[in-house]
Amino acid sequence: QPKRGPEKAAVVLEEEQRQALSQEKGIQAHLEQRTVLTKTLAQMTKLSRVKLMTFCRSAHSGRVEWQMYACLVCTAVNHMDHLTSHVQEVADATQELCVLIFSSYKEKLTCICK
Repeated sequence: QPKRGPEKAAVVLEEEQRQALSQEKGIQAHLEQRTVLTKTLAQMTKLSRVKLMTFCRSAHSGRVEWQMYACLVCTAVNHMDHLTSHVQEVADATQELCVLIFSSYKEKLTCICK
């Protein structure tokens, strides 16, 4: 026996809710990863500032130390650029997931209401 309109709508909405909850878990994981990356980036920035202050205090000791410091700073900057890029990728992916969830939900509701 075919399902009536309200029963069919309830089944579709329950399935949509399950999918949305699954997608929510994925988004939550992305946000947690973004938080960790942001904290790591802040720590790296702080570390590079500490190294800069250390260098300024001991700058009189010569060129070799400057070269070593320059290498450390370049490494830290490269890591920070990578983290910043990764944070942006996670943010973009999260935004895309939210848009997909909303459009899918809207599309399903439109189909049900017709």
